[in-house]
Amino acid sequence: MDKKITFLIDEEHFERIKEKGNELGMTMGGYVRYLVLKSSEIKVRGNKKKKPE
Repeated sequence: MDKKITFLIDEEHFERIKEKGNELGMTMGGYVRYLVLKSSEIKVRGNKKKKPE
């Protein structure tokens, strides 16, 4: 199920996110979604425990 999230950021962070999204050819919303997915992917990979040999 899709969820909608809302958050407040200051002007400086807003501009940095907007610029970075433009550099990558993404909208600001697309770039934020990319960051969220990338972050959750890193957490999943980092949480995998190595099996004892």
